[in-house]
Amino acid sequence: MSPFGHKHEDEQGQDKQEQLKQWRAAVEAEFERLNALSLTELATEVMVKGFGPGGQDRDDDDITVGQANRGAGPTVTEISSYVQPERGFEWVPNSQEFELVEPTLDRITKLVAEGLQELEHASLVRCQLHTEMGYLDWAVTRRGRAALERGEVADVLQAASAQR
Repeated sequence: MSPFGHKHEDEQGQDKQEQLKQWRAAVEAEFERLNALSLTELATEVMVKGFGPGGQDRDDDDITVGQANRGAGPTVTEISSYVQPERGFEWVPNSQEFELVEPTLDRITKLVAEGLQELEHASLVRCQLHTEMGYLDWAVTRRGRAALERGEVADVLQAASAQR
């Protein structure tokens, strides 16, 4: 118990610290897993989690081309959030807690960016810039949507890689 009799607050703080510790370990394990994947495996996972059923699965017709940020597709940071382990608790970004996990989250985001580049080279996604947003965002191409629907993302990526 704290000197001011706030046992409940102390327990909540300990629970939050334990949750953060477990989530941090999960984030680190996820980075190691993603980093060990081949580019084809990584890109396939990014495509499915970032754009496919069970993932973000945006309606491509709602995504605009390079206008104001209205109708922008997901950014690499947003797509990365679909690949990261779920927290299961609330916390404040840019806090001390965030600083402990942020470097590994950034490493995951860089892997997702590599996966997006592989997807773009296979013409499964397209990159664009919405002028007011100032960030690159992504949209699935017709080829990408067809590959997702048929479960052929990895096959298309392998064929594109073989042609390079």
